[in-house]
Amino acid sequence: MDIYARIRQDHDRFRDLLHRLCDGKDQPADRRAALFDALKREVWLHSKVEELVFYSPLMEQRRSRGETLEGIAEHHVAERLLDELDGIPKDGEAWMSKLSVLKENLDHHMQEEEKEIFDSARKILSDEQARTMAGDFDRRKKLGLQALTP
Repeated sequence: MDIYARIRQDHDRFRDLLHRLCDGKDQPADRRAALFDALKREVWLHSKVEELVFYSPLMEQRRSRGETLEGIAEHHVAERLLDELDGIPKDGEAWMSKLSVLKENLDHHMQEEEKEIFDSARKILSDEQARTMAGDFDRRKKLGLQALTP
């Protein structure tokens, strides 16, 4: 597996969680809270590891720097929305509206990353580098999950 497939794997998990949250308007608040907690943890950890493992080498290249900076900014926006959602009761209209904004933001980011940033990265990274990055991504994410688990 290379870094592109590994990142896409996480993106698919986010899409699934967002779908379950957005389509589960009538689900109990505790179920919604559990799904949201999983999404928040996954997105936060993914963003940090992705910036460290994948974005760092792209930042060093002038031709991919702008896209990479935009990707990092989009991570920060998503993290901010997650924090705001965390402070709102999960059974109200305000929470569902803000969740919709988060979904739109993440959908845009993932689509842009999977097209534009991946295309740029393929011109910069060798296939071997991309495979090595996937292993590093997994190791760092596993360590992060262990640190976040009580």
